Amino acid sequence: MSLRARINLLVTGLTMLFIALGLYLMLGEIRRQIREEIEASNRVTAQLMTAVIFSSGLFSSGAMQQNVVHDFLSRLGRVRANDITLQDRVGAVVYRSPPPKYKAGRDAPAWFVDLVGPVLPPVTLDANSFRIVINPDASRSVLDAWDDLLRLGALLAVFFVVINGVLAYVIGRAVQPVQSVVRGLARVERGDLSVRLPPYSLPELQAIGVGFNRMLAELERTVAVERDLAENRQLTHLIQRHLEEERRGLARELHDEIGQYLTAIKTIAQATANRCESSDPATHDASRAIVSSAARIYDAMHAIIRRLRPMALEGMGLADTLAEAVTEWRSLHPQLAFELHLADALPRLGDEAEIALFRIAQEAVTNVARHANAQSVSIGVSSSGSHVRLEVIDDGIGIAPDRLHQPGHYGLLGMRERVQGLGGTLQIGAAADGSGTRIDVELPLTAAGQTSP
Repeated sequence: MSLRARINLLVTGLTMLFIALGLYLMLGEIRRQIREEIEASNRVTAQLMTAVIFSSGLFSSGAMQQNVVHDFLSRLGRVRANDITLQDRVGAVVYRSPPPKYKAGRDAPAWFVDLVGPVLPPVTLDANSFRIVINPDASRSVLDAWDDLLRLGALLAVFFVVINGVLAYVIGRAVQPVQSVVRGLARVERGDLSVRLPPYSLPELQAIGVGFNRMLAELERTVAVERDLAENRQLTHLIQRHLEEERRGLARELHDEIGQYLTAIKTIAQATANRCESSDPATHDASRAIVSSAARIYDAMHAIIRRLRPMALEGMGLADTLAEAVTEWRSLHPQLAFELHLADALPRLGDEAEIALFRIAQEAVTNVARHANAQSVSIGVSSSGSHVRLEVIDDGIGIAPDRLHQPGHYGLLGMRERVQGLGGTLQIGAAADGSGTRIDVELPLTAAGQTSP
């Protein structure tokens, strides 16, 4: 229901209530006035007839007195609000007042008569040979009240129609600016943020319009910022993907090209050392040095390859790669005690998801080793029907919540960008016991590109 209809309905209801209350009070007053009028008329008529009986008895009696009273009543005619009956000694009606001529043939509705008409007992005056019975008759007074009420009802109906018409016009003019607000909200709901409300004369609507326009301006700026963030996130995701591809290509070239050359150098140097072991001790020692250097370079190259792109990730999946990485991290960070918890049936994920989870675990371990002053690190990977989950928990000094979004924390920023690019969630906070740091990552399996194990 519209605001205009509600206001009209409210005013109509209040008007009807006011009219009903007025009618109730009016009917009570009408009932009281009619009763007082009939009672007064009945008393006057009774006194009159008492005087007539008394005066007629002074000069006559018996049938002659009855005739005198009969002649008087015949000349008197109808007395308003009283029905006079003359009865003889045995109770037979000798005379009865004629019907009223005032508004003859008309009567008020029976329900109205019952509502306002008084119920008064008849007055009986006894003489020696006759009886006069005076019955109160309020029909003409009730009919007058009914006619007055009809005229008042017609006037109230005209007043009601006029008031409602004027009110509908005034309310329509008053709520017309509200319609522009409703249309503006409808355009905003359809995605049009360029809509602006015009100035209004009413202070309340003007305040709404100013707030509405300010809200839309801020919303436009927010949408623009969100759009830029989304574009930057897509660009970051694209850069990370290309970076991983470059890392993979570089790792393969190092493994295939440099690895072969180092193997060849090592083989040649070893063969040279074997041939001149007894004949040329100096050449033998130099060759053995070349073999040792080539081995160290090969090991260093493999360490670089593992940092660029774990080769086991492509062949064995995330679980085996993390197990191999934990073995390496134990040797690199002997001060940390590592725990690895892997699900029994961890599915193979898409390439981007496995790389993202491995890089997040790798970055988390690096941060723990550098900044956490921790003694142990727990890494866990599990999966449900719809998500894969990575948890990294340490017992170090932790990180303050206000530092999570400060500039300069590029490692945390990289984690967040990787997770958001795959439609997942990243939560960083204190561990369950209140100490250390807990990194919790969830990726949807559909977005992660689940494959058969």
